[in-house]
Amino acid sequence: MSLEQTPELPESLRARAERAAADLAAAEARELSAAETRRLVHELRVHQIELDMQNEELRSAQKEIERVRDRYFALYDLAPVGYLTSNRGGIIAEANLTAAEMLGLKRAELVREPWSRFVAPADHATYYRTYKRLFEQGAAAAFELRMVRADGAPFDAHVQSVLVPDGSGEMQCWSTIVDISERKRQQRELRAYSEHMHELAEERARQLAALRADEDRRERMAMLGQFAAGVGHDLRNPLSVIANAVYYLLLVCADADPTVREYLQIIEAETLSAKGIITDLLSLVGSRPSMAEACAAAGLVDSALRMQPPPEGVRVVTQFPPSLPLLRVDEQQIERVLANLLSNAYEAMPQGGTVTLSAAARDAEVAISVADTGTGIEPAHLERIFEPLFTTKPAGIGLGLVVVQTLTESNHGRIELESQVGQGTTFTLYLPTAAGVQRQGDGSL
Repeated sequence: MSLEQTPELPESLRARAERAAADLAAAEARELSAAETRRLVHELRVHQIELDMQNEELRSAQKEIERVRDRYFALYDLAPVGYLTSNRGGIIAEANLTAAEMLGLKRAELVREPWSRFVAPADHATYYRTYKRLFEQGAAAAFELRMVRADGAPFDAHVQSVLVPDGSGEMQCWSTIVDISERKRQQRELRAYSEHMHELAEERARQLAALRADEDRRERMAMLGQFAAGVGHDLRNPLSVIANAVYYLLLVCADADPTVREYLQIIEAETLSAKGIITDLLSLVGSRPSMAEACAAAGLVDSALRMQPPPEGVRVVTQFPPSLPLLRVDEQQIERVLANLLSNAYEAMPQGGTVTLSAAARDAEVAISVADTGTGIEPAHLERIFEPLFTTKPAGIGLGLVVVQTLTESNHGRIELESQVGQGTTFTLYLPTAAGVQRQGDGSL
């Protein structure tokens, strides 16, 4: 501002100083009186005090400027979030120290760099779409991006952007960037932990369901045991008498009327069927403990086939490798198991088909499979197939497969089932080998 433009009121310091200097020059040209000398000294003192006061004001103003500058530095440069200012083209015009550190460059190196340089390629579409919408609609935007440092290290960021006019009226974008990598990591860990807990809960629920099913099965077995113990032995003796009588009548009535012989044969067949039911009942209550001994799987299958020969229209195929190890099981019980499985296979093929019996060594076990080409089992029935008294047969009582499972488990084995409707069913027994039992007894496994 020039001297001509300086306002007269209040009088400027420069004007008063010039007047004082003029007065001093005039005083030097003549001898001053005592009053003039006092007035001149007073004026000089007033000027000195004014200068001191203005110097104090200047120092206060300087301190305020420094305080504001420090506050700006703390609020902007040292902020816990990154600040970026960019133009419509996405070119960075300004950045704070946090943003520079976050992106791995010096602040001066960020200027004139494109925003997109620090966006992961997979998120370029999200960045361009959001940035374009920001300048078209003017509304503030908040979004997450996968960003990359200058050295290529990725990090997750939360970005908030808003439009603000610059000094020339052009709109510029102010953006804050927050590194949320740790939060994302914690979210992933929390999600994994939640999924793990969910799996544990489901596993626990399955275990509880299995325990309830096992308890229910035990209760059913206990009921069957009481029933079998009460009537099994009482029924077996009369049935044996009937069977012997029918056998005798068939011998002595060799020339009897064909119809009579036919009915005698029906009585004999039904008597044998009833004896089989009694045998199943007694098997459930453990009428005889398992007596394991070494035996060949092929021999067990041959015996079962003699007990349950295939009906007309059913072909039996056996596939047993010669090097199959010996089993250590109760022969009679496993023969009964195989006979029941053969009977089920025959009944599943009323129009005929093929039953394949095969075996293979599995570590310390031998797997014996009985596969048919019958009707298969409905998926809804698979979970209940080994339940006591559950049957899909019109004339069945639901004991055959229960006996199979009970006798298999009493010989330290297990049974598995695979079935497809319209294609057939395969039951597989896993039974211990003689060598495997010996190794377990020695503690060498």
